[in-house]
Amino acid sequence: MRRPRMRVTILGMMMVVATAGSVVGVLARQRRFESLVAYHRSKVIHVDLRYESTVIDGNGNSHTTEFWLGNHGKNLTRAEAEESDWHAALAEKYGTAAARPWLPVEPDPPPPSP
Repeated sequence: MRRPRMRVTILGMMMVVATAGSVVGVLARQRRFESLVAYHRSKVIHVDLRYESTVIDGNGNSHTTEFWLGNHGKNLTRAEAEESDWHAALAEKYGTAAARPWLPVEPDPPPPSP
């Protein structure tokens, strides 16, 4: 008994190309998100300690200053600490997006102002 011959049609070829393109697109998007995760994680400074200092001048006015102590004992400014938090949030966002690259991703929040 003869086996039925498989027919190659234009429609069939278009479906194969569309499927392959979708798979390649999803994989490329996943790689892009993974590279964004690596970038933002490299910019994160882990804050080991946060403390405040209050100084009272001769007129009785008090001035409070906040300090952040980052990894390796580096003192951070408020702007550096906020920027580090922003990078940590984006690393988490893109990590989730890399796990599900077929889903839409919301726009990035604006970077903290200096």
